[in-house]
Amino acid sequence: MKQHSILLAGMAALALALPARAELITFDSLTDNGIGTAIPNGYAGLDWNQLWVLNVADFPAAYNYYGPSGYPVVEQSGPNVAANSGGRSSDIIAPTGTFNLDSGYFAASYDTEAMTVLGYRGATVVFDETYNLSEYAATFITFDFTEITDAQFNLAPNRQITMDNLTVDLAPAPEPGQVVAGVVLAGLGLAARRLGQRKGNQQS
Repeated sequence: MKQHSILLAGMAALALALPARAELITFDSLTDNGIGTAIPNGYAGLDWNQLWVLNVADFPAAYNYYGPSGYPVVEQSGPNVAANSGGRSSDIIAPTGTFNLDSGYFAASYDTEAMTVLGYRGATVVFDETYNLSEYAATFITFDFTEITDAQFNLAPNRQITMDNLTVDLAPAPEPGQVVAGVVLAGLGLAARRLGQRKGNQQS
């Protein structure tokens, strides 16, 4: 029981000491099969629901099928962007812990869209913002959604948005050596407190 308490104390101290890691998500390391490919869970340390990666250069004819398209205008780094699959609501999810959704570039795929983004902390909505998007120009959005477990992107049924170069902050996983160091520090702190208590008892 005492060892378990020391371990928990060490992990808590270590979590407070480790800074969040900023991550620029460009989607460019992913492979698209030419018509859109589901982003795999675990990419950039996050899980992805109903979000696909699209290679802008691979299907240019699709851009003008319904008129002007937001796919090429939202592209920042190339060659890939992301879009919600089939016009459905989509999510970026922390598989463990929380993350911060900082910012990103967004555009409507074909028509002007109102995109509502919800930030969940567990089952509770802690952020709720709506942004108007155009297919003619990318919009840079600063979210500042902090300590969320799920960022959900909502549009009207069968409407689509596209995004690129998201910036998020991820809580880093401690290395094994860091875990040991945290436990040792917690153990030393506990020993020092007990020594102080013994001295106080002897003096009294």
